[in-house]
Amino acid sequence: MNIYRFGFWLVLVFLFISCETHLKIPKTELPKYLAVNSFITPDSIMRVFVNEVKNMQDGNMKNVTDAVVKITDITNNLEYRLTYDPEGFYRHTGAINHETGYWEDFRIRIGCYLADVKPVAGSNYKLTVAAPDYEHVEAETAIPQKRCIDSLSVLYKIRNNVNERVWWHNFEFEFSDPAEEENWYQFDFCYSNYDVVNNQNCGFYNEKLTEASFENAFQVSSTDPLIISEGTLESGAKTFIFSDELINGTTYTLNAEVAFSYSYFNTKRIPFIFSRSLSKEAYLYTKSIAKHKNEQGLPKQFDWFSPNGTGFNYETSPVALYSNIKGGVGVFAGYNISARNAHVINPVFEE
Repeated sequence: MNIYRFGFWLVLVFLFISCETHLKIPKTELPKYLAVNSFITPDSIMRVFVNEVKNMQDGNMKNVTDAVVKITDITNNLEYRLTYDPEGFYRHTGAINHETGYWEDFRIRIGCYLADVKPVAGSNYKLTVAAPDYEHVEAETAIPQKRCIDSLSVLYKIRNNVNERVWWHNFEFEFSDPAEEENWYQFDFCYSNYDVVNNQNCGFYNEKLTEASFENAFQVSSTDPLIISEGTLESGAKTFIFSDELINGTTYTLNAEVAFSYSYFNTKRIPFIFSRSLSKEAYLYTKSIAKHKNEQGLPKQFDWFSPNGTGFNYETSPVALYSNIKGGVGVFAGYNISARNAHVINPVFEE
C-alpha cells in the first residue's frame, strides 16, 4: 500500500513540474508623450520636471532637455520662461541587489527646468510645455492663501502594543475654515530638535529651519468623521488629507493619535504640525497617491503592531493616479504651507 501511495505522489509531482511554463512578458511600445510634474509654492522658486514616458522595462527615465517650458501668472498677466538645469535634479531611489539580497540606494537625474521666481498666493497659473516630436502640453492650477492653525496642544503618552516600538501621543488642534469657498488641507505631524516655528507669524525661523532636522510621524489615526470620510486612513497613514465640505466656514477642533518612532523620540524635541493649504489639483493628486499606497500593499484592517497583520494583500483593485496634464501625464499643482508649534501639556514625561 505504501508503495502505491509513493507512486501516486511521485506521478502527481511530476505532472505539476511538467506543466510549469516560463512566460516572457511582451514589451509594449507606448505612445511618445511627455510626463510633466510640478508643485509650486510661494516658499520656493518654480521648478518643472520634464521626461519622456517610458515602458517600465526600459529602466531609467529619459530626460527631455530641449523643451520650451513657460509658466504664466494669469492673475497678474506675467509670463516666465524656465531654463533647463544642466546639473539636473537628483532623486534617491533604490532596488534589491539580487546577488547580495540587500537594498541599495542610488541617485537618478531628473530633467529639471527652473525660473528664479516664486509664485504668489491668490494667483492662478498656467503651464505650457512644447518639445520637438511631442504633443503640446498644458495645465492650470492656483496658489491658495496660507491657512494657519489657531492652537495646538499635545499630551504625551504610551499606548501599549505588541512590539512597543513607538510612542503614541494625543494631538488636539483648532483651525478656522473660510466661509463660502472651497478649501483643501493636508496636515503633517512632526517633531524637531530646534524651535523652528514662529507661532505669531504662522511661519518659520528660516535661519534655524536650514539646520534643523525633523522627523515625520510613524503613523497617524483618527476617529473624526472629517478624516474618516476621505478614505485615506485604512492602513499606516502618515498624514491627514481632507476637504472642507463638512466644515465649511466653521472653526473646527480635530483630534489625532500620532505615533513617533520610539528610537528617535524624546521629550526634549518639539512637536509641531505642517499645515498645507492645497489647490484642488494638489488635493486630488495627493489623495490618489494615499489611496494607491493603501491599496497596493496593505489590507484594509492592517495594524502595524498586530502579530497577525504583517502580511501584504495583493488582491486589490488598481487606483488611477490623478493627472491634470493635457497632452501628457503628470500633475501641475499649487500649495501654501505654514506651521504651528505645540503646547505640551505634560512636558515632564516618564517612560
